[in-house]
Amino acid sequence: MRELTDSIGARAIGEFGVDVSTFHWDMTTMSLYGAYPADDQDEEYPRIRHGHPKDRRYDLKQIQTGLAVTGDGGVPLLSRVIDGGAAEIAQITGTMNSLRAMAGPKEFLLIADSKLISYSNVSALIKAGTDFIALAPASSIDGPGRHPPAGRAPQD
Repeated sequence: MRELTDSIGARAIGEFGVDVSTFHWDMTTMSLYGAYPADDQDEEYPRIRHGHPKDRRYDLKQIQTGLAVTGDGGVPLLSRVIDGGAAEIAQITGTMNSLRAMAGPKEFLLIADSKLISYSNVSALIKAGTDFIALAPASSIDGPGRHPPAGRAPQD
């Protein structure tokens, strides 16, 4: 299914001259009521399971979705349905690779939230020559009323 949806995005770029110099990527969770037993779910598709829901409803299972849109009008070119228990931070490299395949030889800027920031993600983006902008994780920011993360001394 990914190949089909990605090829539609790639064709839109060529057919309509969609500007791919900037992509915005974001994920969200959808909490679901019901049992959704693991043995009733098809293993070929993302699974409904417990994870880290943004609505803080840890009592509910979830599924996740990710969307990449262009910076020139928010044209959606890449969408993903993701396992409910998958770590958001682990989706960045695959997303970047899919966007690079769609954009072809064109360079682009990837804008995402703080889940982009990890050693492996930043290393992969740099190695691929993909520019990026992301918020710093709140846990890494010192400021008024904030304490430095454990193991770090305040800096003057």
